[in-house]
Amino acid sequence: MTSATRRPKPPEGFESWLEYAILTFDGHDAALNFIFDAEPFDHHQIQAVVLEEFNALRARASLPPLATEPARD
Repeated sequence: MTSATRRPKPPEGFESWLEYAILTFDGHDAALNFIFDAEPFDHHQIQAVVLEEFNALRARASLPPLATEPARD
């Protein structure tokens, strides 16, 4: 068990685990919810919305947006 004071550092190139999760989010599973819709969303569209929502939160905190594109296959 990890002690409460010892925390793993995010992977190199990422400022936080949240940033890592947002930028490496894989929307494939989420896209499955839309496969039978008349105009389904693909995983790239979902990944873009996740990044857009995260950047809106960053803006509210007076932080610059993450300019990095979501992970592509």
